[in-house]
Amino acid sequence: MTLKEKFYFIFLVIFFNTSILAEFKVLEPDNSCIRVPSFVKKFGFDPSISSLSTALRAKKGLYIITNSKEKIIKNETFQHPSWRQAGYLGSITRDKHGNVYVIPTPNVNLLDNPPSKANTIYKVDSITGIMKSWVELPLDNYDKNNSTFGLMGLSYSCKYDSIYATTVMGSTRKSEFGKIYRVSRETKEIQDSFSGFDGFGIQPGKFLGKDVLLLGHARSSNVFMISLNSMGNFIDRPKMIFSLKMLGPRGDDRAKKIKFVASSPFIFIEGYEFEYNLTAPSEDQKTAYRFTYLKDRETWARLNEKNQIIGILNN
Repeated sequence: MTLKEKFYFIFLVIFFNTSILAEFKVLEPDNSCIRVPSFVKKFGFDPSISSLSTALRAKKGLYIITNSKEKIIKNETFQHPSWRQAGYLGSITRDKHGNVYVIPTPNVNLLDNPPSKANTIYKVDSITGIMKSWVELPLDNYDKNNSTFGLMGLSYSCKYDSIYATTVMGSTRKSEFGKIYRVSRETKEIQDSFSGFDGFGIQPGKFLGKDVLLLGHARSSNVFMISLNSMGNFIDRPKMIFSLKMLGPRGDDRAKKIKFVASSPFIFIEGYEFEYNLTAPSEDQKTAYRFTYLKDRETWARLNEKNQIIGILNN
């Protein structure tokens, strides 16, 4: 870093670590329409202190969790019998009616998560709370002896009323055959896809006023962006925007969870270790990151928990 760049960085830290940062609207979420499932109340839970989880250690399926800050109330969990049918689960998303969508994610072994079901999206009805298979995406390049993983990321777009999904079905440590899909919520039909990219986390939103998808990459620490047209379909190939490489304690995290933050210019990312092998639930490691875009310099910056700039990123 040159002396001039050092002075510029100091200026950024001082200038952007104020309320002025909040005035930059370069990043906007596309999830304002999503609703809480009606079944949360039906099953006796308070939506204001409850959440859905697939991350309970060594437990299969979907759960409702009560997260009370009051010491006198212990955390409670609930699982409908149908929520175990798909084995261990990963990403969760909801739509404008409160329906919940989840994807299978194997742990330890494939007994509960057969590869033949790894590209199946499951839906939990908002009213009844019953889980059923929703869409079975193509098993491209499927090899029963070598295909371990399928769907990796899942997200809903309010604007396009669609589910976006990433899959690494058919990929190996040496070969990249993954796909990104857009599926219509109403018709359950595939509206668009592109191949040759092993996506990880996925999130629709707006960047500088244009509709985009942010994508993690299962093969690297890089974070990508792809533009969408007026139908919500993909315009071009993913473009790298920055990397998590050497930022966290492991130095090679993959962007698994990506979230735009309403009324703020930030994105949150949870980075996970991933090497195309099965991991026990007790070995799950993740790191939280937050970033913003510096419009005047056309680059990304990393923030700390107080939303203070702690690093300038170069792609």
